Amino acid sequence: MKIKLSIIKLIVFVATILLLASCGVPSKSDVEIDFLKYKPNMQIISIKTGEGDFDNTYFYVKYKSKMNSFEKIDVLLYQVDTSNNWILKKHWKKEH
Repeated sequence: MKIKLSIIKLIVFVATILLLASCGVPSKSDVEIDFLKYKPNMQIISIKTGEGDFDNTYFYVKYKSKMNSFEKIDVLLYQVDTSNNWILKKHWKKEH
């Protein structure tokens, strides 16, 4: 009985991973384009994917001004619209 339960847990885990992988998220180049629309004079240092689910994904964009080296982080929230496309819904500065 314990073996069957372990196999079922494994199957559910693998199915969940496959489902999440098939949903996809916006590409980092899409995030970069959207970010630079709001802050065109900034230099992006890194883009990291944060938490999310089937309909929401957060990205953390670390950037700095081209004039100085002070780094900042903004959060971009993407949501799936009715056409199953990822759209930028919200953009805000991360508080440290």
